[in-house]
Amino acid sequence: MDAQVAIEYGLRLFSEGADVLDIGGESTRPGSDVVVSEEEEIRRILPVIQGIRKKSNGTLSIDTFKPSVARAALEAGVNWVNDITGIANPEMQALVRETGAICCVMHMYGTPHSLPTPHYPRGIIEEIRLFFLERTQQLLQAGISPDRIILDPGIGGGAFGKTPQECLEILKHLSKLRELGFPLLVGLSRKSFLQKILLKPASEVLSTTLALNTMALLEGAAYIRVHDVAAHRDILTVLERMDV
Repeated sequence: MDAQVAIEYGLRLFSEGADVLDIGGESTRPGSDVVVSEEEEIRRILPVIQGIRKKSNGTLSIDTFKPSVARAALEAGVNWVNDITGIANPEMQALVRETGAICCVMHMYGTPHSLPTPHYPRGIIEEIRLFFLERTQQLLQAGISPDRIILDPGIGGGAFGKTPQECLEILKHLSKLRELGFPLLVGLSRKSFLQKILLKPASEVLSTTLALNTMALLEGAAYIRVHDVAAHRDILTVLERMDV
């Protein structure tokens, strides 16, 4: 909650090799039921965005599903809108079109702060694929350029709505989602599904995170959303040297 600490942390992540910083003012992790008002969310994020922007021209992303928050962030210099509801709100769609921002479209089963009981009659991969087909068509019809769209299968439990086994299934079949023709973003770093499988806390799943993110890159992910930037940058350096 200390803006200066967040600014310094963000600048450090850039120095460690991050390509994009994702900034958010409301947690939607499993079990988080604290709803933050639009005004409070903007109060939290703006000083951080402004502080980082004064010292860096690096790419910034706003993690929010609220159009008013996204607009304030974009006006402050953010480049991406990362919306866990998949850019479902027509107002958010209009904002993305109007500003030309890149939008990250995430699949989630429930709604923010919910704990649904998911059911995927066609199987997890086909359900996500059909969701992306429908949503990307909506975005294209709303006037958003296809080169501004990134897809995130929404790995994780809680409102994201996937069991640990379904999370692994997504990782095994990323190539089927890549066939849709849009870049994929995978966010599995320190996720609770790894903690459940390994029976270890988040602080002890780095090695598994590194291994699975390497697999995701080899399976066609264009972006990986991580906490441990320096360690992942080392992997990317080697993969780039291998030209894979």
